Amino acid sequence: MSYLLFSTNTNSSLANAIAHIVGMRMGRCVVSEYPNREVHIQVYESVEGKDVFVLGSTFSPAENILHLAIMIDTLKLHGAKSVSVLIPFFAYGRSDRVDKPGASVSGQVIADIIQECGATRIMTINIHSAFAEQFFIVPFINMSALTLLADAVRRVKIHNPIVVSPDEGGVRRAREFALALGIPDVVTISKERTDSGKVKIYAVSGEVKARDVIIVDDIVETGETMVCAAKRLKQMGAKNIYAVAVHAGREGGGMQKLVRARELKKIFVTDTIPPKRPFSKKISVISVARLFGEAVQRSD
Repeated sequence: MSYLLFSTNTNSSLANAIAHIVGMRMGRCVVSEYPNREVHIQVYESVEGKDVFVLGSTFSPAENILHLAIMIDTLKLHGAKSVSVLIPFFAYGRSDRVDKPGASVSGQVIADIIQECGATRIMTINIHSAFAEQFFIVPFINMSALTLLADAVRRVKIHNPIVVSPDEGGVRRAREFALALGIPDVVTISKERTDSGKVKIYAVSGEVKARDVIIVDDIVETGETMVCAAKRLKQMGAKNIYAVAVHAGREGGGMQKLVRARELKKIFVTDTIPPKRPFSKKISVISVARLFGEAVQRSD
């Protein structure tokens, strides 16, 4: 395959892994900032008339969004025929509608920026809200990493397992994961978040006593939901408790909180968001490089 894959600085290791799997060449470029933090990008490849790929996420700091947008625009400016954008983690995906008077819909803004800069196709992993898919005019592919995570969990000796959704909004996700493991039912936790950001659990829909439990969510940010769920499930007699999340958030201290939680035996996440520092051995990281690689190959 003769395609070029360019990458911002958000997840270079994942970009290199994808390029290796597909047999693509990494495009030579420099993503930098001037002393006043203005973004500057220089592409050292001829992209005239070529179909190219760009990998970049939109998690904080906000400059990451500018890096991706300017990279796309630069490639189009210099004649790229098409620019397919790989976004391992699409931040702002939960801001998908006006839920309060005067509220912003940030997800639409980010989608508009990426498309207006010249993206001709967008691929991402487990966007937070399916409703956010409506923001995109160009072809949009939302891939799921849950099967990859289920494969990883399957290799662990888990006895009499049950899958748990830590909130009512994640039931569909938990059922997808349970189906991948061949587990017929899921348990749902009903919760509410207080004004102080704390999580209060007021109901658990099923029985977990003497069972190994797998809590499934899409992202860990503060870790409050996962830890509160694990504590309640342990009180209800659960044996070993495992946490599964697609995205390991960099802010909020959530991953550290999960590592410290005695109730959790092991944590499974993907490499959509690289950690600021090496993960604990309690965390197993599953790469989504193959998911992106297969999607790129299908687009040939």
